[in-house]
Amino acid sequence: MLTTYDETALRISYVIVRPGRSADQLDIALKAIGEKETEATLTHRLTSLSEEGDGYVKDFATQFPLERDHWQHAISGRLRELTGR
Repeated sequence: MLTTYDETALRISYVIVRPGRSADQLDIALKAIGEKETEATLTHRLTSLSEEGDGYVKDFATQFPLERDHWQHAISGRLRELTGR
C-alpha cells in the first residue's frame, strides 16, 4: 500500500503486509547532490507477525545489504526514464 508520495520532497513510502508473516515499511528518499547525481536512501523496516515471520526477518536482515546493487540499478533506471538522462 502506497502511504507517501511526495514529488516535491522526492520521497515515497510503502507498507507491505504479508499475512501471518510480516508487516514491512519501505521508505525511499532521493536528494540531488549535483546536476547529474542523486543520493538515494532506502530504509526497509520489518516486523514479524509469527514464528514463521521470525525466520523471514532474520533471513531478510542477512540478505538486504546484498541487494544494494539491485536497488541502485532499479532507482537509477527509473530516474533516467523520468528525466531522459
